[in-house]
Amino acid sequence: MFLSYNRVCVNAFYFPKLNIKLYPGEIVSIFVILLLVFFIVVNIVDMNRFVVRRRVIPTDKLPKGKKVRFVLLADLHSRQFDKGNNKLLTAIRNCEPDYILVAGDMITATVKKNNAPAVSFMKEICKDYKVYYGLGNHEYRAKIYPEDYGKMYENYFHDIASPNLTVLDNERCTVGDFEFLGLSIDREFYKKFRFPKMDMDYVSQMLGEPDPDKFSILIAHNPEYAKVYFEYPADLFVSGHFHGSLIRLPFIGGLISPSFRPFPKYTGGFYKKNGRYGYVSCGIGFHTFPIRFYNPGEVTVLEIEGTKSE
Repeated sequence: MFLSYNRVCVNAFYFPKLNIKLYPGEIVSIFVILLLVFFIVVNIVDMNRFVVRRRVIPTDKLPKGKKVRFVLLADLHSRQFDKGNNKLLTAIRNCEPDYILVAGDMITATVKKNNAPAVSFMKEICKDYKVYYGLGNHEYRAKIYPEDYGKMYENYFHDIASPNLTVLDNERCTVGDFEFLGLSIDREFYKKFRFPKMDMDYVSQMLGEPDPDKFSILIAHNPEYAKVYFEYPADLFVSGHFHGSLIRLPFIGGLISPSFRPFPKYTGGFYKKNGRYGYVSCGIGFHTFPIRFYNPGEVTVLEIEGTKSE
């Protein structure tokens, strides 16, 4: 009797009220199936929603009490949440921004890709707001490889052209108390499974030094090189590209970068170093891999608040 009972305890789990006996292998299988179902459900939900995240950034380059609000957008990849992206446009308008920052990849550079949703979205945004647009790797790729993508780059920017739109392709501009600098890095810095070193003076070589009297914002799509951006004397850098690292886990963050670096440091959110600030957007859309687990799309509100006494 004892041996029989012991054998049952070792080899199976019996639930008398349900009249069910499960062996360890069956329990593992059920657990894996439930985990897979959970992943699929959360992923579908997160792929089809976005959140608004807010951050206040103090600066002594603006008078005390003055506040200037930016909405940061990145990595739409021609995603469309509903007809005309009205839900997304409404959320942005409800944020009441003074300016819009675009950290690249609003289109997807793949052969025969229909980027009409990105065109429609950007045209609507540019009707109401001043927009400062830094290139992502997809805009840059479409630009430098016309043999593959035809006139995708020039057609896109021709279609969204507006007096309110300023495209910053290794360029800079000054508006009031602010200077915007758009960094376009070479294709070698986007290669998969490769992590080439970026010289610490790379940004200065591309853009020169920012105006120390202005609050300077560096739009640099790839946060892989945040260490270099923090060495550059801009007050704030904004990035995208990582899409929040596709899969995010509580207390851990992103699991892998688009270049397949495991546990990258700067995957999404607010960072501070050397007395300067950085914000990496988790992006809005996706491409290639339809994955956004525990990682909804993001519209970011950055409010620059003055602390300088008169």
